[in-house]
Amino acid sequence: MKSQVRLFGPTSVRLGERRVDGTAFGGNKPRQVLALLALSEGRPLGRDELADQLWEGRPPAGHVTTLQGYVCLLRRALAAIDAGPCLVTTHGGYLLDPDHVEVDLTTARRLIRDGGLVGVMDGLEIASAGLLPGDHCTAWADRACEEWDRELAQAARDAAAGANRAGDHLAAIRLSRAALARAPYSEGALRELMVALGAVGQPAEALRAFHVTRQQLRAELGVEPQQATSDLYVRLLGTTKGCTADAPLLVTLLMDALRDVSRASATEQETWTRVGRMLLSRAG
Repeated sequence: MKSQVRLFGPTSVRLGERRVDGTAFGGNKPRQVLALLALSEGRPLGRDELADQLWEGRPPAGHVTTLQGYVCLLRRALAAIDAGPCLVTTHGGYLLDPDHVEVDLTTARRLIRDGGLVGVMDGLEIASAGLLPGDHCTAWADRACEEWDRELAQAARDAAAGANRAGDHLAAIRLSRAALARAPYSEGALRELMVALGAVGQPAEALRAFHVTRQQLRAELGVEPQQATSDLYVRLLGTTKGCTADAPLLVTLLMDALRDVSRASATEQETWTRVGRMLLSRAG
């Protein structure tokens, strides 16, 4: 039986029914040593490399001895649940032995790379608690989170496109929202979300998603959405005429569109004019 190292949610190690987490590691630094070794995914880390990351480029004098002390505390915590064999001393460093340990990040990464739609869904489930939430104040954890978010967003966007092609629009909605949560400027993910929402009869929600992203792009990057995204928006806008239940949302979006009328294309202005007349006729 392999030890299970968890990096999503509070860092922990489980072997069978026994578990090490929180203060049982003997402090933050021993726990972070475990996390850094787990992030290396089977690659040994030399003591100097480990110390450089642990102290963010400024290891203290005598750091080798201090690091060895942290490793001793980690070994003691692992030994308490008979998980000691997973931590191996290599020439000048340390390794989490893949023959004795499974890391949830490695599992999730394998699923989203090789598992297709189901694999990406399973990877999202594993990652739902967030990566290394207790270490976000450290540069190494932030880098790991940024790398994971990029990879997961790309995989989720691609899986959403596949789900839309297959007609599984509910899955596409979940996947594209997951991609946007990690890459809010991803217009590819936005378009997949808009297509899926339109396909399940929620074009106004698709327009809302476009509006939110457009405001982010303008405010934070100073750019407009790509032409393909704007064209999709106008097409979906033209399908809202019969959406009586969405009238309150459409009124809100219409007011926003009127405030931005100088930036709108002629086609968008014409389409919003038709939608506005439809809303006024219903109100009358």
